[in-house]
Amino acid sequence: MTPPLPPEVAARSFVGRARALLPDLRLIVAPPRTCSTLLARALWNSDSVSSYSHEPFDLVYHRRLDHEAVLEKLAQPLLVGTGAGGCALVKELSFQVGRYFPALASLTDRPVIFIIRDPRLSIASRMQLRRSGGAPAVFPVVESGWNDLAWQVAWCRDNDRPYAIVDAADLLTRPRPVLQAIATELGVAWSHRMLHWRPAGDVDLALALDQQVSWNARVLSSRGFEPPAASPPALEEFPVDGGMREHVDQAQEIHRRLLADPSRLHT
Repeated sequence: MTPPLPPEVAARSFVGRARALLPDLRLIVAPPRTCSTLLARALWNSDSVSSYSHEPFDLVYHRRLDHEAVLEKLAQPLLVGTGAGGCALVKELSFQVGRYFPALASLTDRPVIFIIRDPRLSIASRMQLRRSGGAPAVFPVVESGWNDLAWQVAWCRDNDRPYAIVDAADLLTRPRPVLQAIATELGVAWSHRMLHWRPAGDVDLALALDQQVSWNARVLSSRGFEPPAASPPALEEFPVDGGMREHVDQAQEIHRRLLADPSRLHT
């Protein structure tokens, strides 16, 4: 996991400065490859959303920079949608923000949206992306994001912090009612443009790693939601190397618990 929350990040100065930059913020947190960027892409089209910041804490995790780098990225969001003067949307990966999550969650007064997906699918997808980029398919299990997510949801529960859980399978199979429920939770306007849109083109998400560009290419070139096509691989198909198979099994248990969470959005 990322280091324990440093005093300077937990301090009011960080939260105050970040809130001054983005005073009206909505937050999505998720493990990688769970359709979180797709959800963010849909929410760009709300008339209530005017700017988007993509994974500001990737600079902390991948480049070992401090919270000043996060503030700099938050100060230069991507201008999106038609909602001039509207709210800001921030999407972050659970393992990148890690133990900094309480500070990030303090930047919004709305429920945190956690999006989840069958870990066999999300982890297999990350392995495939790494393989296609010439990297070893097996990665440090912390980067699956599931252990951090479990802790972050528990933190919200223990601290009476409002949150909602969305399963990607629900979003992909029933996008309209699920998006309407999410819009209600976030207090943003619903629009039919949240179901269908034009490709975003050459958008700079200010990513920390070059290989992340290709990882987001499909979403940025998308035109809307597509039904889920993949069936999850069997647990036995995951390598034992690096504890990956054992971790997938543990992540599946986390996923099952979160599906049963009272704060899961049902439609």
